[in-house]
Amino acid sequence: MPEETFEVRDRRNGSWFWCQNEVLKAKLPHTIKLTYFALCSYANKNTETCYPSIGKVAGIAGISKSSVIRAVKTLEKGKAIRIKKEKGKVNQYILLKITSATMTLVSKEVKNQCHGRHLTSSPTEPKQTKRTNEKNNKGLKTLRKKIQDLGLKRIYA
Repeated sequence: MPEETFEVRDRRNGSWFWCQNEVLKAKLPHTIKLTYFALCSYANKNTETCYPSIGKVAGIAGISKSSVIRAVKTLEKGKAIRIKKEKGKVNQYILLKITSATMTLVSKEVKNQCHGRHLTSSPTEPKQTKRTNEKNNKGLKTLRKKIQDLGLKRIYA
């Protein structure tokens, strides 16, 4: 299925922009929505394309550059935008027609990204990774050794 662009900014006067309702209705992290809104605000009213830097998008959205990079990748994989990259040139972002199916794809991409970052050591510890537990245990052992070396006693309340 070919990618479809859309026309929503034909009456834009520069002080506001249009955004599709599907983006507003979607249950997505705010970073993705803000990134999309920032791209919409920079988009050309005739071609639905824009050329902002990651820094400019981050500045207008009020989020970090790394969050913008993740959001742009998610939007591209979800087919909400297309990115044309040319060596030595600024990336071109093309806004595509958003449907509920598009937002479903974006939501799946968000879940896939989160799954990799939240691997757990066991089902009973859903919020801590194995590496974090090991680091905490090592720090606790070090602290106990220092207390013992100083000749202090632990007092339990």
